[in-house]
Amino acid sequence: MTKILAVRDLHLAMRTGEKLVPVLRGINLNLPQGEVHGLVGESGAGKTMLGRVILDILPPNAVVTAGHVDCATTGSQIKSGGRIFSNRGRSGISLIPQDPMTSLNPVKKIGKQMVEILQLAHTGPPRALQERAEALLAEVRIKKPKEVLKQYPHHLSGGMRQRVLIAMAFSSEPGIIIADEPTTALDVSVQRRVLRLIRDLQKERNTTILFITHDLGVVAKLCDKVSLMHSGMILEQGLVSEVFHSPSHPYTRSLLNAIPRYDQPREKLAPVAEDLQSQLIDEARKYDQQRQV
Repeated sequence: MTKILAVRDLHLAMRTGEKLVPVLRGINLNLPQGEVHGLVGESGAGKTMLGRVILDILPPNAVVTAGHVDCATTGSQIKSGGRIFSNRGRSGISLIPQDPMTSLNPVKKIGKQMVEILQLAHTGPPRALQERAEALLAEVRIKKPKEVLKQYPHHLSGGMRQRVLIAMAFSSEPGIIIADEPTTALDVSVQRRVLRLIRDLQKERNTTILFITHDLGVVAKLCDKVSLMHSGMILEQGLVSEVFHSPSHPYTRSLLNAIPRYDQPREKLAPVAEDLQSQLIDEARKYDQQRQV
């Protein structure tokens, strides 16, 4: 299987005054062609920041202190001491963001926004790009796509807006898509349809997806492999079937035990123990101290 993305011993810190505060600690990740890889962790675990490193959209005070990211779709790198990355619209990497309402420009019609995205990766007259935008909306199962192109984001439902973003993400035919909790803002019934749509498009195009989420249930249905993060570190990684059935790390076992089960409605929930959380934070601090020595 061809390796399309490789993250090697990646360390990232945020500069606050004269200090560097560690955010990512020794991340290693391989994504082969056509794999859907789930990235799971609590808020603040570093999931989104890892996605931003890969996309090269880091804030100004973020510093890659060690390691590197190699992207086979572009031949480009992100590494400590500097970045070498081509224009994202042509780089073979796309993003499906979390909130469609804040991700779409509220004062521009859908058609204009889609054509602007298509112009980054495709050449041709405006009419041809407009027809391509219409075809993309049809591919994500939006009815009457020609009418939708003439509407503003607030005219559409949350599910339709998310489908527009999915169409935009696939429009440049990327090798890699970073999906940053793309169903968080949707209700459960719409989530299911959107996830099925993402999976169908992924299989059709053999696209690699890094799927960032809090939801282990989504990972079980959608992903081939999973990495579990805490305190900027990957604690466990492997095939979804193996990790879910035989978790090796106590944090993974605690997360799985905390999931309510429909077949045991009276079962008492077991939240992740505070002492385990404290232990993981202490391990992260010790890791930082060892690197400074």
